[in-house]
Amino acid sequence: MLVGACAALGCFAGAPATSAAPAVRFPSYGRARVLGVVNHADHEVALSFDDCSNVAAWRSIVATLHRRGRKAAFFCLGVAVRSHPTVSRRVLRIGSRLCNHSWSHPDLTTLGTEAIKRQLRRTRDMLYTVARSRCRFMRPPYGSYDRRVLRIAGRLGYHDAVLWTVDPRDWQEPGAGVITSRVVSAAHPGSIVLLHVLPQTAAALPAILKGLAKKGLTVVPLSTMVRKGDPSRGGWPPHAQTG
Repeated sequence: MLVGACAALGCFAGAPATSAAPAVRFPSYGRARVLGVVNHADHEVALSFDDCSNVAAWRSIVATLHRRGRKAAFFCLGVAVRSHPTVSRRVLRIGSRLCNHSWSHPDLTTLGTEAIKRQLRRTRDMLYTVARSRCRFMRPPYGSYDRRVLRIAGRLGYHDAVLWTVDPRDWQEPGAGVITSRVVSAAHPGSIVLLHVLPQTAAALPAILKGLAKKGLTVVPLSTMVRKGDPSRGGWPPHAQTG
């Protein structure tokens, strides 16, 4: 979800040119797989954080995960990674993932083919240039995708278009207690939890981790849960536009 990132950071239209694309080959897939839940996960859940535009909240979230020995997937805007290279690299040093959420958070289904490619390729290259990240996960802004978006993402090196199972709507900033309650009550084995890099979410994270543990759920890396379980679309459609 877009939470003021474009207004704060200038986004795609006003951003200066990035350096040349890195000299590295990325894999190519026929079409990205839609991933919304992992079935047969043994009391495990995965946390994911979107946008990465609020650097203070981002530092806090990374620090909490590190202290608690937990890992997450960060689906970042390319413009945020460019603006905050130090914390971007810190994400990988603690064993978490740094993944593609587009450059400036448009609804990809409303763009032309070349514009979709620019949004995803520019961020892919920035993730590698800044942090040597080659994450095979991407998340389409707003959870909006169609067959064309999945095909382009796959050909640019993305095996999975990662969506979610649990959405506490933390971007509405309902308070840390409400965010915690929504996550813990809705989570179940195999859930992919959607969160955002925001101050209230950072404040809620310790209680979220504690509440999930009391519920018998272990937070594991998304890649681990996918590898061990049975990845599925869940309730998301295979191709049609959503959101």
